[in-house]
Amino acid sequence: MTLFLSGQDGQKDGQKDGQKDNAQKDNAQKGNGGPQPSSAIASPAVGMPPWLRQAFISLVGDRTGLDLKPSEQVSLVQKIMARAETFSPLFLEAYYEHLTEDTLESQQEWHYLSQFLTNGESFFFRDKGQFLALEKHILPELIGRKAAEKKLRILSAGCATGEEVYSLVILLHGLIDDIAQWDVKVYGVDLNPASIARAKAGIYRNWSFRGVGSEPQQTYFKQVRNHYYIDPKFKSQVAFYPINLVSDSFVLSAKEIFSGVPIHDPLEDLDLIVCRNVFIYFSADAIAKVLGKFYQALRPLGYLLTGHAELYGQNLDAFQVKTFPESLLFQRPAPLPISIPPLPTDEPVSATSPDSGSNATDLLQTAETLFKNKALQPALHQAENALRLKPGAPKILILLAKIHAEQGQTDRALHYCYEAIKADGCFLAPHYLLAKIFTAQGDLSAAKRTLKKIIYLEPNAVIAYLELSQLYQQEGDAKKSELMRRSAFGLFKQHLSTPDSMPDSMPDSMPDSMPDSTADSMPDSTADSMPD
Repeated sequence: MTLFLSGQDGQKDGQKDGQKDNAQKDNAQKGNGGPQPSSAIASPAVGMPPWLRQAFISLVGDRTGLDLKPSEQVSLVQKIMARAETFSPLFLEAYYEHLTEDTLESQQEWHYLSQFLTNGESFFFRDKGQFLALEKHILPELIGRKAAEKKLRILSAGCATGEEVYSLVILLHGLIDDIAQWDVKVYGVDLNPASIARAKAGIYRNWSFRGVGSEPQQTYFKQVRNHYYIDPKFKSQVAFYPINLVSDSFVLSAKEIFSGVPIHDPLEDLDLIVCRNVFIYFSADAIAKVLGKFYQALRPLGYLLTGHAELYGQNLDAFQVKTFPESLLFQRPAPLPISIPPLPTDEPVSATSPDSGSNATDLLQTAETLFKNKALQPALHQAENALRLKPGAPKILILLAKIHAEQGQTDRALHYCYEAIKADGCFLAPHYLLAKIFTAQGDLSAAKRTLKKIIYLEPNAVIAYLELSQLYQQEGDAKKSELMRRSAFGLFKQHLSTPDSMPDSMPDSMPDSMPDSTADSMPDSTADSMPD
């Protein structure tokens, strides 16, 4: 990935030139969440006040992770002003607010804007030394390790127009004799949807093959005039998605769980992640965030390959550093061995046998105790072992979700919440945790939808009404907040007279005290009657 804003031609492989202006960088990162009031009500698109200029730069940096140099900031502002003219000719602030909204239209606008932020320029087998390390060391190791399973998952992050993805597939075809018997998938993701469209097409010119000779073109492509079409057999082993490494989920998003239509395959249990010439354009905070997501997406003993020296100054304690003659790689360590109570050996044990369930129950109880005592990593190991003995158990899945949420690993927490819901759609605990996660992320719309779903499943869910009341209060809607509060206290009053009316499944904790006020009447408590 190269920055389109700087006017580069895509041949840049090295590090950034020179130092950033620290004062501008600090100001861009602070940003204070949006534009500050000005003396004028609105700004005409013929000019942009400094405070609004800085707000746009900060918004783009926060959303994409891009750390723009002063010259790139100037180009960005020019492109934003040109785009804002078509959106709202009189009000630049309206365009800014549109970009901050959590709507499908706003997401589509970001996709459009991203075409001007990066230049999808790459070429096949870029950096021969690193591809030699993959060919001679990394891929043979992964292939040998996965020979029994015959399954490989690889991610090319910042894949531009797809040359790196197809290079990896070509390499795998040369290393695996029986590749037709394997389940191989190489994912390519990039911020720029126009680049993704070109990658899916798989059509290239001579410039994409510079420095690699004519063999790849003759062997793996069909030439039609001045264009080279990738062999169709490779397309079944690749998948391309427009994904923002900084702000998008690698597993599932709120939109996916509620729409039921996945936007992309879950990017998890990966054997290898290749992310080169991407981090050189990111801020330090954005790099750290993406590294955390990469770590969670990798399988134990999976590898991360980055550009040379791109991670200088980053905390890499979670990874093992592997040194090869051609390149450094970073490996997710194997999990620590855990002592598991032995299973009875006098007869075979099935996944549903009492003995297997009993062991899973013991491990779950141990994990829950460790979790309550804030021993998160030991709790995680015990819960994972319990899940191996009893796959798909909702209570184990929700505990794993809680542990990952407590560790700040939101993607994994969401994943286990959705797995628990898949196992038992009426289990309320994962819905409550989803609502908390969405609220913490600032996605109040998703949080409200989740709480309404809880009320649909369990009309007497007092906590869901109280949390909805708090969300409406956050949004400044006092009327709806009061409606939800009165509903909650009406239910609580009803419970005092008829204790059996409370739901069987409640979240882990109730409020320490309930206010004295109650409602004289209860509204219809189905999801359809909820306010928007």
